Amino acid sequence: MEQSITFAGGRAKWVFQEGDGNVVLYHDGVPVWATDTILKTLPSSGTEPDPARWRVNFLAAQGYEMGDDRNGGQSPLSYLEWDSTKQAQFRRDYVTAGHTHLPISFMPPAGWESNPDPHIAKVQQVVNDFAAAGMVLCHMLVTDRPGHEVTFDEAKRWADVVIDRTHQSHVIYALGWEQNSIDRGRGFLNDDFKTRDFVRHIRSLTNADIWLHFTPRWWGGSGIVNGVEGAGYGDEREYWITGMLPAGATGLLYQSEWDNTDDEAFHLFLDYPWSGEPIGILGRVKDLAAAGCVWFEHSRFTADYKRRTQRLLDSGREVNGF
Repeated sequence: MEQSITFAGGRAKWVFQEGDGNVVLYHDGVPVWATDTILKTLPSSGTEPDPARWRVNFLAAQGYEMGDDRNGGQSPLSYLEWDSTKQAQFRRDYVTAGHTHLPISFMPPAGWESNPDPHIAKVQQVVNDFAAAGMVLCHMLVTDRPGHEVTFDEAKRWADVVIDRTHQSHVIYALGWEQNSIDRGRGFLNDDFKTRDFVRHIRSLTNADIWLHFTPRWWGGSGIVNGVEGAGYGDEREYWITGMLPAGATGLLYQSEWDNTDDEAFHLFLDYPWSGEPIGILGRVKDLAAAGCVWFEHSRFTADYKRRTQRLLDSGREVNGF
């Protein structure tokens, strides 16, 4: 017989084994204690990446580059379309290369609420696979769904179900892929106040990180509320300080223009002036708004990724990851 309980850090299961009545405690699928014997556990140092310290390379991983033409579905953006053998090989290669985080969206098809179990099972399988690999899964909760745009209310119901049934300690969240352009900008995440309220809703469900992701060069909201321009927050700094951070957001997953030169990309991220001071997007987010900031997207080729991440490290600037 099996019963489950939930506690800080993940889901555990008490399993009553048949025969001798021995009781075993599993934490996130790993046996950690038993009635008759203390089971060997995985060492905590070096086996579980810190969800707050990103090492993400989902467009330019060695052997899995997106390239100029999306490379025939070879980049991890197509992870859910791969068979289990290729997924397992990628996880090994990715972790061996020193990467830890990977973003994936599991946005369900229209009508999912009539029978959510099959889709939830797919999410749970990926969550378990990532846990076994020692990877952090960044669950991008909302994305485009052409012809069946995701409403604010449906997104909240989706978050309720998927977080309750699939969350583990190595899962963190982002509101959506390029949230300001979802469904050609018609999505509810292009509304400042609905975005704030969605952050609040997710925060009521989990203590995990909650990140925001925009189209290239954006670092704040639209200023739009209920379709009215100028009715939202006055500027990006206010968007974060007054809206997103008090609601429970963690920070920004910043995206560069993928075809920028190194100098162009670094100028915008590190040195673009604000009130005459060369602080860049990074300084605006971390110093002016006191939010987290990850250089989340900047390369589609492995050589570019290695060169740019090294240059960022050499700069000495503090980021939550890259």
